[in-house]
Amino acid sequence: MAEPAPKFIALMGCTESGKSSFINCAAASNLVVDHELQSGTSEIQMATMQLAGDRITLIDTPGFDDIEIPQADILSLIAAFLQQTFAHGTRLTGILYLHPISDNRMSDISLKTYQLFRKLCGDTAMANVIIVTTMWDIVPSEIANVRARELRGHYFKDACDVGARIMRHDNTHKSAVGILSTLLGKPPAAFHIQRQLVEEHKTVPQTDAGRELASQLDAMYQQQQWRLDVSTEEARSTRRHTEEGLQQLRDELGELRQKLRKTEIERDKLQMAQGDRFHTRLQDVVSQLGRMVYSEMPQGQRPVRFVVLTFA
Repeated sequence: MAEPAPKFIALMGCTESGKSSFINCAAASNLVVDHELQSGTSEIQMATMQLAGDRITLIDTPGFDDIEIPQADILSLIAAFLQQTFAHGTRLTGILYLHPISDNRMSDISLKTYQLFRKLCGDTAMANVIIVTTMWDIVPSEIANVRARELRGHYFKDACDVGARIMRHDNTHKSAVGILSTLLGKPPAAFHIQRQLVEEHKTVPQTDAGRELASQLDAMYQQQQWRLDVSTEEARSTRRHTEEGLQQLRDELGELRQKLRKTEIERDKLQMAQGDRFHTRLQDVVSQLGRMVYSEMPQGQRPVRFVVLTFA
């Protein structure tokens, strides 16, 4: 009798939302790195485990708020990975979107990350999405419950209205396994950006996620330009300031110019984003994914395996 097909579940969310901790809880083990392609800091990590007779690969993705990696690069990396897996016939069983309940408010970057996530997924695949709230162990239960209700009734309402679920992760193996088990009975899904890239032959900037990021970068650029203009005008009014105050304004202007230039570079990079520089390395990895995620050992003796894919 043929073994059941492996199930692939991606984890997304902001940096430090608890993605790696969730994987460690689910696997009930310290994951062992057994393959690495390294040429930079951006990375997609894959860990395999067994659960109720199913072979599961958990795919950890970098957060869009990573200060070391341009957002355009992160989107290109995730898009290229999803495009290649889809093109090779691999479908995701689901996506876990992690959000820390310890955040006392929905920050601007958290909201932007969620908006990008929604554009990546679209509406039709939301039944295969679970929004996982984390960090419950560091927040008083009364406060955490209030925040959870606010997330469900406001910030994540649009996702819940089209099939997504919100579940609490208590940072335990039992909790992580319970969340994963909720997805195991679902048929694999094609996510919106996969169809746009593979079936509609769009480039990354032409996808809904690409347009959303472009819109976010444009808004950031306009805000930074306004702040630079205001500070420049203030600096010209030299009579109102001491030398110390003028130096502080000069420093602020220098910092604003750097931020503005960084945003300009990101906007240009996004418009040129094709994901091509990731494809060569991803093709070999994806085509051998099945062999990489299983062991030939008997099922009960199969070790947890951890794959790290890093790209320039």
